Order: sequence, then structure tokens, then C-alpha cells
Amino acid sequence: GAYAHVVRGKLKLKASSSSSASAASKGVTKKKHKKASKRASREDDGRPETSSGGGDRRTAAEKAYDAYKSKHEDRLIASMASASHKDKVAAFNEKLSKLSEHHDIPKVGPG
Repeated sequence: GAYAHVVRGKLKLKASSSSSASAASKGVTKKKHKKASKRASREDDGRPETSSGGGDRRTAAEKAYDAYKSKHEDRLIASMASASHKDKVAAFNEKLSKLSEHHDIPKVGPG
């Protein structure tokens, strides 16, 4: 057929860097090595270091943003928990009743 000349099977690449050669010799694939390094970097992001040499490496703006974010989240949770669904529906219906007829849904079609 048209694809008779295509070589089938696994693509074989030569190991060019020493880190990939050492990882291959240990039995760790590149994909697993990358996932492990990404996981380690993700765990470090956004959290203060607890080791003796480190400390909180966030800037003042980052600290202020985190504080604002936590306060905003607390307010949002409190507002959601304060009103039940029945109260929300009653407030919405009251709001709709105060609007003028201009905002009513027009009747479309025969009938």
C-alpha cells in the first residue's frame, strides 16, 4: 500500500545528556523523572519553607494578597451560609415584584 515504506515500532533516540543517561541506568524513565520534579516544585509553590535555612520567601504583596484572599473567602462562605434557599427565593421574588412592567417577559406566539 501507500504506507509500506513506514518503519513501525518504537522510536529510538540516543541519550545526549548525562542526567538522562543516569536516570536510565537507575531504571527511572524520563516521564517519571519529570513528574517527580514537577510534583516537588508544585509542593514548594505558595508555601513558606519550614527548614532552618529558609523562611517565608514571599514578598509583601504576596502576603497581602493571601491575607485578602482568605478574608474574602471567609466573607463569601459566611454570606452563603447566612441565607437559606427559601430566603433567597423570597428575596428574589420581592425584587422582581418591585420592578416595573417594562422588565416583564413579553408574551411570544399565539395564545
